[in-house]
Parts: sequence; C-alpha cells; structure tokens
Amino acid sequence: MIHLNIEVSEEPPQIVMVERISYPLDKVWLAHTEALYLKEWWAPTGYENTWVDTNPEAGGTWRVVQRDPEGNEFSFYGHYTEVERHELIVQSRTSEIFPDAGIQIRLEFSEIPGGTQVVTTQDFLTNRNLQGYLQLGGLEREREASAGLDALLRQMMPRDERK
Repeated sequence: MIHLNIEVSEEPPQIVMVERISYPLDKVWLAHTEALYLKEWWAPTGYENTWVDTNPEAGGTWRVVQRDPEGNEFSFYGHYTEVERHELIVQSRTSEIFPDAGIQIRLEFSEIPGGTQVVTTQDFLTNRNLQGYLQLGGLEREREASAGLDALLRQMMPRDERK
C-alpha cells in the first residue's frame, strides 16, 4: 500500500510528494529504474507506455513514449544528473508537447519501518509552468501513477511476503 501526500508551492514553483510505501527499498528502486517496470506503472489511467528506454546513471538519458486513450502518441525525455543506488535520483523531464516547460526532479529514497519512503520534488522553471501543469490535471496524474506503482509492487512481491 502507498500513502501519498502532495504539497504545492508557488514560491518556489514546485510540487513535493511524499510516498510511504509498504514494500522493500530494493523493489521500489527497481520499479523506478528498470525500463520493464517503468513501462508498467509510469502512466495515467487509460494511457499506455509503448516505449521506455532508461540509463539511470549520472549522464544517462531516459525516454518514455505514451499513447493516450484516443491513440495519440507523445514522449517525455530527460537526463540523469545524479544517481546514488537506493538513495537518490536527480533528473530532468521534458514533454515533447511542452518543450519549454522542463522540470527538474529529485527523488530521495529511504528505508522506514514497514517499507520505503520516496520524497519527490519537482522544480518548475516558472510559476506559469506549474499552474499549467496543475490545470492539465498534473496532480491527478501523479496519484494515478502512484496507484500504478502500488499495483506493480504488489505483483513483484512473492505471495508469502505480500501484506
């Protein structure tokens, strides 16, 4: 199970999400760094990832191609600037639809009693970019992706270890 808390700040323009995840850190890390697993969960409800390529190391790149319910395809892509196994991922994210509205993302992973905590900080270039993201349903998409992560992690756990 994932408990999600989201805070939005206009100054600086950012979204901070705290996920308390009742799964082990090694599984949560794999779900965030392996293309096979990212393909399964990192999309809003009704969307499908048709292509995922990721090289999670400093200087590495990533790209995800999604298909929406109407059949339109578009991509997100970026670079990893810092990666510390089981601790930290810092990366950029750009949408091909809004290439001038890039985001810097910092994911901090830590073990907590009963599982893992992931703190995700998304820094937007401007408050206008943040407001546009919110108006396009960004928070709901974050919640849907978190629910998808929960479903994937449940599948990744051996039956006798599921909670």
